[in-house]
Amino acid sequence: MNNGLDDLYKIQKTDIKKAGEVLADAFKEDPIWAKFIKDNQIKAHRRNYLFGSPILYALRYGRVYASSSNLEGIAAWFPDSTADMTLWRTIRSGVFRYGSKMGMKATINMAKTFRPVEKDRKENMKNISYIYITIIGVKQEYQKRGFGGKILQAIFEEADKTHTPIYLETATPQNVKMYEKYGFRVLNEIILPRLDLPMWEMKRDPMN
Repeated sequence: MNNGLDDLYKIQKTDIKKAGEVLADAFKEDPIWAKFIKDNQIKAHRRNYLFGSPILYALRYGRVYASSSNLEGIAAWFPDSTADMTLWRTIRSGVFRYGSKMGMKATINMAKTFRPVEKDRKENMKNISYIYITIIGVKQEYQKRGFGGKILQAIFEEADKTHTPIYLETATPQNVKMYEKYGFRVLNEIILPRLDLPMWEMKRDPMN
């Protein structure tokens, strides 16, 4: 029986480094992040700062859980009220200082690259309360073993209790099909500037 969030492991501050490493591995072959890392020459030992930043932000402004204390899979999500990483929030949460360790050039380029995605999210979900899954990934050696689904089902349970839609973006047609099986639908396909790669913006309405 699925016990929702009680069946997951709540990420702690002491887990941030490892969590960043897990997500860096999970997104190693993701077309968007692979190209972003290559274009910005982010060295391997600095990639945990890139992927650890949303974890650190979620510790203060949202929720971040793993499939277990082994951190096979991890997800971070936020209510719509704190979904935007404003400058003040990044400073207050420690993300600005932490994320800048991957390189200031990469930090600036990331903001510019994903600005249209943030704009679309605000337009797509205008006047709607929602949950925003900013990142979810499973370490490659544990993929296709149900760890991602376990986390998603816990999020769905929480969202359905409060009749709250869920919003996310994904970077591959394969992921689009997977999320559609979970009840998501595509709202828009966008081509990211600088990277010239597609990203799909998706929404899942509550099931009850």
